[in-house]
Amino acid sequence: MESYWPTVVKNPTGNKPTDNFAVLIDNISKIVYSRSLKNVDWKNTKLKKEVIKEEVLEFKQQAGKNILVGSQV
Repeated sequence: MESYWPTVVKNPTGNKPTDNFAVLIDNISKIVYSRSLKNVDWKNTKLKKEVIKEEVLEFKQQAGKNILVGSQV
């Protein structure tokens, strides 16, 4: 995802829903849970090595929008 969406922001596809989503996901705060990644370069992104239940519950209590969950295999 990190290698795709920021490039769409810089070079829009011309497909309005795709381009709008690219801007949206580029600008929101993101947390990437990964045991294999060493770092992330995508703006507004934090890297965490493991999911900690208490941290997730804390995120859920923050004011704002819904939490979006995605996965890449």
